[in-house]
Amino acid sequence: MTNYRLSTRHSVARLVLNTLLVAVATAVLAMPLRAQQAEGDGERVAPDFRVGQWGAQFIASSNFVGAGVLRFRSPQTAWTLDGTVAISTSSNSQQSLSFRVGDFSSASASTRLGLRRYGEPHGPIRSFYGAGVHAGFGRTSSEAAQLVGYPPLKQTMTFYRAGAFGEVGASYFVTSHLALGARGVGMAGYNRHELDTKGGTVNVSQSSDGVYLNVGPLELQVTLFF
Repeated sequence: MTNYRLSTRHSVARLVLNTLLVAVATAVLAMPLRAQQAEGDGERVAPDFRVGQWGAQFIASSNFVGAGVLRFRSPQTAWTLDGTVAISTSSNSQQSLSFRVGDFSSASASTRLGLRRYGEPHGPIRSFYGAGVHAGFGRTSSEAAQLVGYPPLKQTMTFYRAGAFGEVGASYFVTSHLALGARGVGMAGYNRHELDTKGGTVNVSQSSDGVYLNVGPLELQVTLFF
């Protein structure tokens, strides 16, 4: 099968986003040094949490954006619930005497429910780790290159997944109600893919099942505590 590459109109935006992520990630990785300096100078210390306290977090990575809530069940642990979405489109309007190239689009959404434990404060920083369950859904559609004058070959792939996740990260408290942080997330579970190919006399449906184990991109967080 011949593969065709579609040119994207979002490469510049993705480059800018990745640059910002690297800059913020660098700042986050430098937080321990600032925390040591803060402790030595008697500066700000990360706050203690209370039972029943709420938080709202906003998430961004190079692949998706999302938001979620926290609910503390003890001064160190909190239930977390968040959702993320990712949307991507690309197109190539080039057309020769023989071939044309169509559009590509993809969209996905996922949700995670877990329990997070915060470590003891170190200056304005508190590390955390957690685990829980997650589920996701997505769809990708493309129109493959075809001979001009013939119907386009359209492919739609749908996936479903569910499993468990683990997280490790840290938050830097700008104030007692605002924290900037980052986390790494690993996931494992079951997924199912369904592929439909249609065009002219072609009408094929395929499906596959399997397990997955992966580590996602670095996630940046802005959290508000109430």
